[in-house]
Amino acid sequence: MGVINDLHFANISNSFYNKRVIKLILIIFVLSTSASIKQAHAAGTRGEIQRYTLLHDRYIVDRGLRKLRYDQFLDLDIVASSGLKSFLGEVESSSKNASTTAERDVAVLGALAKNVNTERFVDIDVTLGAPLPYIRYRKFQLLPNLFYNINMGASTTLSNLEDGTSIRSQSYLKIEKRMGILSRIKWNKEEEVRLALYSFTKSDVALDLDVSGVAGKSSVFKFDDAIRDQKMIASDWGYTLTKPRYTLLAEVQELQLLSQSKGVKSLQGTRPFIHTRITNNLRIGDLLLKPFYGFHFRRWYNLMEGLYVGASLKYNIEIPFEFLMKLSDEFITLMPQFKTKYFQFIYSIKTPYRNPRDKIWVSALHNVNISIPIP
Repeated sequence: MGVINDLHFANISNSFYNKRVIKLILIIFVLSTSASIKQAHAAGTRGEIQRYTLLHDRYIVDRGLRKLRYDQFLDLDIVASSGLKSFLGEVESSSKNASTTAERDVAVLGALAKNVNTERFVDIDVTLGAPLPYIRYRKFQLLPNLFYNINMGASTTLSNLEDGTSIRSQSYLKIEKRMGILSRIKWNKEEEVRLALYSFTKSDVALDLDVSGVAGKSSVFKFDDAIRDQKMIASDWGYTLTKPRYTLLAEVQELQLLSQSKGVKSLQGTRPFIHTRITNNLRIGDLLLKPFYGFHFRRWYNLMEGLYVGASLKYNIEIPFEFLMKLSDEFITLMPQFKTKYFQFIYSIKTPYRNPRDKIWVSALHNVNISIPIP
């Protein structure tokens, strides 16, 4: 009984009776459910924009589990599929070493055939930040930061599913740039609102190439075609409720406030990223266990694909090591973390436990993150 008393188990049923928790969850669920039903019927077969968006949004969640967004002097985050470098090198060398067009196409076909019905993904996120003076007005406390963020990502799928005699490369590339101000707003010990306002440029392009097309470009990720640039003023909103036994997060990111593109739209569009999560706090002596469960949603994938559960484990709050595990409908994510007040290094691996997916073989995804937090 003494051990059980020390656990401080989160009373989940009582948490849900909190009216504010119920209201926030219902609002987000209603907003996303109707859209997800339409998307589930409209998405049809696998597409590269759909696939990229789902993988990218899962990393938005992962990055949010590790740290608060835009609260770093420097934050560098790199994600890449297993074997990506060797695959790109083989395609490029096969294309360049051939003396004739016919030899080039045959060589590239051989390189692509080794990787047929597989996908590759890469995502690089860099943020620079600078704190502004602390502001206090009556009971409100404001902690503002300036930030600049650039995100570059791409995915490609090689398949012969439509025509067994022909291999095609479907690729999607997206570059995002953000520059603006973030403010953390607190008025009591339990609640916090995070509000970011920024200029947002989204540029993307999609390609569907046969073997000759890939050979002519010498790479599946060489995008010299017309890229769509969409500019806007956008905002991120987040609300955090912290109780002794649980923490609730509800947020919306990339919410367009004002278009600045005169009718030009990116291929991915401007649908916002919607996310909510509940984290429980369990303690056994010096061992801190935090189970969490949540979902995220955006156009291009359905609500079930955004569900996830997991837990973080930390022994002794003074020791700067933490281990996190997360489970979605496709991946197991393992994330050891080294965190101090002035430096953080994190490595994670996403290992698929369902393969193939949509008849495409999914590689493991490796992620390295280095950051210098704003104290």
